[in-house]
This record gives sequence, C-alpha cells and structure tokens, in this order.
Amino acid sequence: MKEKKNFIKWLEDNNKLEIRFNEISDTLEKYLEDYLKVRELDVSKKLEDVLSKCNEIDYEDKEVVMAYIVMYFLDRLRRFQLNYKKLFEKGLLPIKEKISIIDIGTGPGMSMYALSDMYKLYQEYERETLGKSKIKEIKINYVEFSSEFRNFLHHFTEYLNYKKEWKYNVPYHHSIEENIENLKFNKINYLPNYRGYTFFYRKEKNMLRGADVITVSNFLTTEDTVKKYENILRKLHYYQRNNAIFVVVGAKKNNNKKYEKIYEEIKLLFEKNNYNNRNFRGNSKKIFDEEESYDYTDSIGKRIIDIRRKNIIKLLDENKISNNFKNRLLQNQKEIRWQMILYERKSRYIYGSK
Repeated sequence: MKEKKNFIKWLEDNNKLEIRFNEISDTLEKYLEDYLKVRELDVSKKLEDVLSKCNEIDYEDKEVVMAYIVMYFLDRLRRFQLNYKKLFEKGLLPIKEKISIIDIGTGPGMSMYALSDMYKLYQEYERETLGKSKIKEIKINYVEFSSEFRNFLHHFTEYLNYKKEWKYNVPYHHSIEENIENLKFNKINYLPNYRGYTFFYRKEKNMLRGADVITVSNFLTTEDTVKKYENILRKLHYYQRNNAIFVVVGAKKNNNKKYEKIYEEIKLLFEKNNYNNRNFRGNSKKIFDEEESYDYTDSIGKRIIDIRRKNIIKLLDENKISNNFKNRLLQNQKEIRWQMILYERKSRYIYGSK
C-alpha cells in the first residue's frame, strides 16, 4: 500500500496524468480536423441526440459516433483517469508480471486508454525508483458491437502511436468479440510438477483466459440489460483469476431508484454465483462502492470545456444551428457525479484434488 501511495505522489509531483491527457487531447483535435475535412458528415444534427438519447441512437451511424466523441470522449477519459488513480491509491488494481484486461462495451475506448496509461506509468515509476518493474506485459482486449466505434479505435490508436515513444496497449481494430453473448471461455487443465499443482490454458482462437481486470462502463443501464446478459456476466466473473477485480461504472445511485435496482441486480448476480468446483473453492465480494465527482475547475477540466466549445461552435456555425440549441450545448458545465463499484474474485486451489 505504501508503494502505491508513493506512486500517486510521483504522479502528482510530475504532473503525469495531465501530460498524458494533453497528448491524447491534442491528437484527438488533429484527428477530428482531418477526419471531418475529408468526409461530408453533418455531425451537428446528431449532437442533440447524443446529449439526450444515448440509449436510443444508432451507433452504426458515422455522424452519431463522431458527435458522441466530440461531446464525451475527453470528459469520460478524465473520469477514468480519476477512477484508476483512486483504485491505485487504495491498492485495488492488481500488480503482477502479466496484466490481462477486458473492457466490455468499450465504445470509443476511454477506459482502455486511461488504464493503459495508468499501468504504463506504474511501470515507468518502478523502473525510475527501483530499476525494474514487476509488470512485464499489459494485454488489453475489448468487446464492442459498433463497427464505427471499432473503426475509430483502430485509426485513433494509430494516430496516438505513430512515431511516438509512448505506445498505447489498445488493440488495433480487433475486438476479441463483437457480441458479448458470443464470448467463449477456456477451461483450466491441471499438470502436476515437482512444485505441486500448476495450471495452464488451452490456446484456442477467440477464447478468453482469466482476466485480472474486467471493466463495464455505462453498458448495464437497465435491469433488462443485466437480466439479458446475466449468464455471460456470471461466466466473465467466474473465469477471472484469484484477486482479480470486476469494475462497474455508471450513473450515481443516490436518489436514483433505477440505478439502485441495477446495482442490486449485479450484486445478487455476483455474490450468489457458485464459484466452487472439484479443484477450487471461490467467491466474489464487493470491496468498493463510492460516488465519484468532478467539477471542471482544474486545468484539465478547463481544457475539456475549451476543446468541446471550439469543436461545437465550429460544427454549429458551419450548419447554421439555432442559437437556442447552441446555448444549450455550450452552457456552463456543472459538477458531475457517477458511481464506481468493484467486486473482487477469490479462488483457492484445493490441495490434493485431481
């Protein structure tokens, strides 16, 4: 825990998160400029939809996806920076030689970019202070049904990584699966050796190994969605490794009956799941449940608003949108709040089992 707090101090003293944020935001501005210049898209007419109809709009529509990115990408990226900074500070993110991460319903990948940064920064910190890092490999996979979001991830990651020393561990274009219901899982085989029992995974195409971190953000937005995917959610958590975490991020639950019910459904789903078999005994426990907030008053928040305003004004002025709608989009940003919940997966081998 002390090492994690020293890492947070190192982050803050060296302004590391703002440096990472600024590089991504600079690249996003250039990407949007180049992308919109060569495509005849009227993104402005979709801004109102992404502002108020996120659960209803068509994410296969190029204009919808670009409007979503203009409105939300940098804001959500900053939220995830703050989320993962807090989890590191509390010692809740796994640190091991090989880190495996799966992001479910990633959209344009803000969670992946932020988590890739955080783990790579921890590598940098350990190398700088200890001479070497425990983390040798960071592998990120994702599930995303929208081909337009997948296309964005492919091209934007190329923009980010092109001729730069700092590389993102976000996969180019290839999600492990497009439909969460089609996920398949590797079963564990056991081999005895002179140290006792170990296990390995069969290597089969598009089959998940146990993940150390699974993130689900603004994906489980209705009780019906939780119920629809309850079987696959159980499997995702069941096949996680010992000490792995499942991170759920969504709307705040305080005074929000809808999300109180959603989070209660997830709790029942995970904590009442059967994690035992003839070789292992296991369980899941909620280890973190807090409302997070952000008010845009720091330098990163001001930059988010400035870039958003600049892009929106350009899009709206070009398309002669009404002043009333423009004023609504450009109104002063207030404090935003969201919920972050963690479940920890425990699994212990039963000595002598076969």
